Amino acid sequence: MSRRRANLLAGGLALLIVVAAGIWIAADHRGTAAEQAATATISGGDTGVLAVSVALLLVIGERWMSGRRRRREAVSAGAVGASRGHGPDRLSDADFTRLGVRRPLYADQAPRDQLPYAPRGLLDDVLDRALRDHPFVLVHGPSAAGKSRSAVEAARRQYGDRPVIVPDRRPNVLHEIIRADAVPPRAVIWLDDLNEHLDANLGAVTVGDITRLLELDDVRIVGTMRASAFSQTFDSQGEIQSTHRGVLDLAERVEFPAMDERDRAAAAERLSDHPDVVDALARGMSLGEYLSAGPELVGQLGPTAPPEGLAVVHAAAAWFRAGMSGAAPDAFVRAVYPRYLVDHLQGAGYDRGRAWAAKPVSGARIISVGPDGGITLHDYVIDHLTAKSPKGLPAPVWDALAEELAPNFDAIFQVAVTAVVTHDDHAAGVRLIRLGAEAGHPLSRTALGWWLLDMGTQEARDEALWWLRTAAESDDTDAMRLLGQALLALGQDRQVDEPVYWLRRAADRGDEEAATQLLSALVNRHRPEDLDEAEPRLRAAADSDPTPANHRELAALLIWRDTAPARSEAAGLLRPLALSGDPSAQFLLFRAFQDADPAEAGRWLDAAAKAGHPRAATQLGLRRQEAEDFADAERWFRMAAQAGESYAMMLLAVLLVRGDDGERLNEGVEWATKSAEAGNWHAVDILLKLHGLAEDESTPWLRKAAAAGHPEAATRLAMYLVRDKGPESLAEARPWLRRAADAGSPDGMCFHGWFMYAQDGPEHRAEALTWLRRSAEAGSAQGMLVLGAILREAEATESEGREWIRRSAELGEIKAMNQYGKILLDELKPVEALAWWQKAAARGDAAAQTLVDKFREYGLN
Repeated sequence: MSRRRANLLAGGLALLIVVAAGIWIAADHRGTAAEQAATATISGGDTGVLAVSVALLLVIGERWMSGRRRRREAVSAGAVGASRGHGPDRLSDADFTRLGVRRPLYADQAPRDQLPYAPRGLLDDVLDRALRDHPFVLVHGPSAAGKSRSAVEAARRQYGDRPVIVPDRRPNVLHEIIRADAVPPRAVIWLDDLNEHLDANLGAVTVGDITRLLELDDVRIVGTMRASAFSQTFDSQGEIQSTHRGVLDLAERVEFPAMDERDRAAAAERLSDHPDVVDALARGMSLGEYLSAGPELVGQLGPTAPPEGLAVVHAAAAWFRAGMSGAAPDAFVRAVYPRYLVDHLQGAGYDRGRAWAAKPVSGARIISVGPDGGITLHDYVIDHLTAKSPKGLPAPVWDALAEELAPNFDAIFQVAVTAVVTHDDHAAGVRLIRLGAEAGHPLSRTALGWWLLDMGTQEARDEALWWLRTAAESDDTDAMRLLGQALLALGQDRQVDEPVYWLRRAADRGDEEAATQLLSALVNRHRPEDLDEAEPRLRAAADSDPTPANHRELAALLIWRDTAPARSEAAGLLRPLALSGDPSAQFLLFRAFQDADPAEAGRWLDAAAKAGHPRAATQLGLRRQEAEDFADAERWFRMAAQAGESYAMMLLAVLLVRGDDGERLNEGVEWATKSAEAGNWHAVDILLKLHGLAEDESTPWLRKAAAAGHPEAATRLAMYLVRDKGPESLAEARPWLRRAADAGSPDGMCFHGWFMYAQDGPEHRAEALTWLRRSAEAGSAQGMLVLGAILREAEATESEGREWIRRSAELGEIKAMNQYGKILLDELKPVEALAWWQKAAARGDAAAQTLVDKFREYGLN
């Protein structure tokens, strides 16, 4: 209920109380004297009743008057109203300039009346339809293209009789307007240059403000935005996006195009009484360009412009190119001005350059200097410089921006987003965002964590997870979801519960994306307790929204249950979808019947593969390969590989590199390379074995595969770093080994335990032995050897150590064969020792061959 309605209701209630009091008093004066005395005792007398009623009425009246005063104060402060000092005008009566339409001037700066509106053909119809069908419309396009005028004209056609509110550009103004109940029913909120209203130093308009406005009585919102400012706000890279993007997402966005020839001809006919305008149109200019003198201002920036003037303009433009909207502070422009001068003029002529840029040209100025010295650049010039300048700003300019804006970390965050998204300057963005993160700014901590993940190094990933955990532990829902996503992407989903924990917390807070990822993570882990948690959520989703996707998700879970009732229910959900031609449902039916009814499973697999399902094509190719129909297997692998299935790429590569056909071999290497780039570490192995690929060349692919969750790739990468990059790389290698160990890699557990035992001190040796024992028990020959050696030499457990070395030797570990031979020799069993060394020598081990040769010198064979 709005505050206005609440006041009316309260006033009505007060009036009702007064009427009731009058009836009470009237009744009080009827009856006997005794009855009147009793009634007076209960009521406190006529005076008491009236006093209470009047007091209540006064309180409510004061509340109503206070609301009126707040609304009047909001209006008089310039917060609302198309004209200051009174209530909102009707949109049809509002002053054009207050709505953002520039007042036209003649070339000699004499004022000029607004020209008649020249219709814009199809564009006007698009605007009319958008305003009619949507409560919030944003018109964006080039500067001086006429978008504000066209938006005003269209809004007048649709909303002419409505009151219009034009908020000033100052922080929290919309919040104040809403709180003061100063928005009348059916109002139009006019937000020309929406980017300035969004700016943290100006309007600071939020998604919450817009949402609350749209909840009021039939309120409409109209905004406009320059093309370059729209791009800075709307463009994004994954999770990296402007904090204001949410406001734009609420709007129906209408792109404002340049005038075409039909528009130009219609405008010339409409404005035939203005020959200078017709001449400008004939020269290819738009009405807005001519009336704002935009092209003439840009022309001033040519080769004949004074260097100090150009430097002032570019220094001011840096403020706007960094994502800011309000006037550039003079101190900032003065500070970065030398960066845009040639060396021999460093620091000279700033005031002279500013004066040149502020001179009128055909009634307009390149820059305007406000009473406080702030510098505003002409919109047309901003767009021109943004389009013509290369991406990026000098590092000292980013630093100067941070110094100027501190401690407003919301604004610094916006600049950091612009650095990354608009200028591709990741280093500057991270440097800026770190300032806010280290100061405890919640959004900066989350963003820093997410951005660091993209840097690729293990050190950056470890720091990224630290920042995301810090933000998540501070109840940041986005950080919870992003941390869960990151941990899943890094392969910590099967053995570690942390990603599921954070996704669950975000989902419980209403994050729909986290809820979807949580269900996927639970189902993919296949653990009974995870399936138990996921099933009620999936059933609820399927019941409330019985889409094919929800039915497939539930069916996939039921298939993992691997019970006859669950498979039967899954088949009931999937069969109607499969019969309608859904290839994903057909593939799931193959999985459901794979063991119970192989013939039916095969029929559904054929159907899914023929419908182009990549995983089905891969499975069918494997079946053909098992039947030694290699030509047909290659056909299906190729189909799946071309659809992006990395496992099929690897299988196709294996088939292609068979034989001596050089052309097929080259194609096989290409497919193995694509598979490796997609994170399939087995494909890296193919490249190493069949293409002579140097191991340092494979490192980028190993990193991708390790990051995608392949524990063997993580182990291999770590050992390469330690072996070929030297001890300094151990710091990078060890987290990879820990990740591999956590994921259950036997060799990963071995090397993780070995480094822990050797380097982390006595207090960690018990844990290290636990990892080594787990490795050995999981079948790692290297784990058996390392565990055995430590037990014999450091832990004084001779018999157990000997047994683990023996088992390692039996698995073919050459070093274990040599070591076990020495143990047997110490036990005075030279014949058995020689047998093990001969095995090692036959495998090409030089040290074992030397021992065998020495034995032969003594006549032992």
